[in-house]
Amino acid sequence: MSYESRISRMREQGVLTTEQAERLSRSLGGVQTDSERGSQRNASFWIAAGTMLVLLLVIGFVLIKSGREQAHKRTMLTAFGVSVVFLTCYLAYHVWPVGAAATPFPGTGAVRIAYYVMLISHIILAIAVPPLAIFTIHAGLRDRRERHRRLARWTFPIWLYVSVTGVAIYGMLYYLYPQP
Repeated sequence: MSYESRISRMREQGVLTTEQAERLSRSLGGVQTDSERGSQRNASFWIAAGTMLVLLLVIGFVLIKSGREQAHKRTMLTAFGVSVVFLTCYLAYHVWPVGAAATPFPGTGAVRIAYYVMLISHIILAIAVPPLAIFTIHAGLRDRRERHRRLARWTFPIWLYVSVTGVAIYGMLYYLYPQP
């Protein structure tokens, strides 16, 4: 099934408005306004960085489960570095500018509720990630294995959830339901 027919079906089912379906079709077809290109270029950066972080976290998990401690250590430190760069860029772009405004979600119905549930849980848990990651990494670097394992049991799923939902939120906001 082509993307045009899927978009058409989503419009017929009421998941997308006609305007949203047209914008998504233009986006996938490569025809966009300057404003759409700029927003999507920024969103593409956030999605790429978030996806890279998800991959690093999963790879780090697989590495430690297979007993490859040094590779796990390097991968998780890289994931932490990506997170620091991502968070710094995110705050610089979205929070620190005077007068920075939130982007409202244009979806309706159940999709809107799902979006805001995901967004609120993402924000709350994202606040916990930096201290959790720092404490977990510190315990690992100090070779306090039991403390590291205990913390990682909480840190990993929260960090992964925040990373995955961040990608999903940007995808929904800028690709599935872009601003009118």
